[in-house]
Amino acid sequence: GPARQAMQAPFAVVAGSQSGAGAEGERGRGGGGGGASDDRDGSGVTAASLLELAVFFANLHVQTSDASPAVVLDTDVEHALADALADALEDADGAAGADAGADAGADAGA
Repeated sequence: GPARQAMQAPFAVVAGSQSGAGAEGERGRGGGGGGASDDRDGSGVTAASLLELAVFFANLHVQTSDASPAVVLDTDVEHALADALADALEDADGAAGADAGADAGADAGA
């Protein structure tokens, strides 16, 4: 049924990289992405420990089910989503331009 299909759908485990969500709100500034030992908020949680936990969860799914999730960094997901959004907007602009051109041609021919 649908529940089984949802549970068997492919998925990924996203590991936080702490690449800019610092106390000063540096999100999206590009520079100073922080290394594996970066502990921006003083919580003791580092990007390396978050990646280690993500790999642990992925391995847990491999051992307990038929799932084999990929482990990706949040920054990779952000870049992929931004690229997909840019492509979708370009496609929408191109389609809108083609529709407008077809409408103008139909009006001129009438």
